[in-house]
Amino acid sequence: MDELAFTVHVTRADISGGVEVIFQTERDARAFAKSRSQDQGVLSASVTGFLIGVFGSRQPVAWYSDGNEQPPRYHGSKRQFYPT
Repeated sequence: MDELAFTVHVTRADISGGVEVIFQTERDARAFAKSRSQDQGVLSASVTGFLIGVFGSRQPVAWYSDGNEQPPRYHGSKRQFYPT
């Protein structure tokens, strides 16, 4: 059985960061992202879910700015789900 995991990464004005932390539950990942998006210098925090060891299984879950969940949106031809 494949194991589901959730990652959180942030965007700052000067850099788009890599994965900061991995969670076993979506609830914990969302709580961390919501909190982290309120930190000084952080523009947004994004949650991504995937099956460990399964290429192509990564899916956007949610993104937060200033502690508020933001609506899904797409940018450009890459159909990027959130800003990070």
